[in-house]
Amino acid sequence: MADLDFEINPEILESDSFERKPLQPGEYEGEIIGCETKTSAAGHKYLSVQVEVNGNWIWENLNLWHPKEDVVEIANRKLTQIGVALGMSKITDTEQLLARRVKVDLRLQKNDSTRNEIVAWSAVATPPTPPAEAASGSPSSKPAWQ
Repeated sequence: MADLDFEINPEILESDSFERKPLQPGEYEGEIIGCETKTSAAGHKYLSVQVEVNGNWIWENLNLWHPKEDVVEIANRKLTQIGVALGMSKITDTEQLLARRVKVDLRLQKNDSTRNEIVAWSAVATPPTPPAEAASGSPSSKPAWQ
């Protein structure tokens, strides 16, 4: 257990400083910070992938085990996008997705404009590799760590 000396101040709940503000539609880089299986209110198991983008948390719920084939197909396509974005050929465990950088294309949800939804997943551009030293035949006079 942890000792807390925390005084409850209900007034902070009334301020709008914690108002949810969605990101503007567009492409953003983010990090996968959570990935777990859950069960919907209807009793269907799904995979919930949580991405942090500019301090906002966005969830992608993948209905991989839904009874309707078309719903499963959509989930399979999205999970495939995630795998391709991460350069993976097979995902065997959700742990493989965690702490990985991705690019997500966001829009506002149709039913709730205070929330973002992920439209597409893609790879984060890798920084260009610096050109190799000119092949002059003579090694650099500087140690490699400088």
